[in-house]
Amino acid sequence: MSTKHQDLIQKAIDILGSQTALAKALGISQQGISYLLRHTSKPTAEMSLRIEKATKGRVSRSQLRPDLYGGFQRKKKPRQRPDDGTSTSTASESSVAAGEVITQ
Repeated sequence: MSTKHQDLIQKAIDILGSQTALAKALGISQQGISYLLRHTSKPTAEMSLRIEKATKGRVSRSQLRPDLYGGFQRKKKPRQRPDDGTSTSTASESSVAAGEVITQ
């Protein structure tokens, strides 16, 4: 029975074509890849980063090590502008702040 990280290592192998190709991309031996596939220990934080880079993000560090990298991607919240009339700047103040010259 395989673990999630072993399935992800296999996915990285499939992306790069072989254990040897993945090993070369990670700077380790083919035996090191085989070890990751056979044992239940998770890849190190550094190895997770290397796998993410080698697979161009298709196997991410947060997938491999959610305990270290959160296992999720943060979403940016859209900026909200006050629409209740609480804004204190006027159009001319905004223009001045933007560097425009106002003449009257």
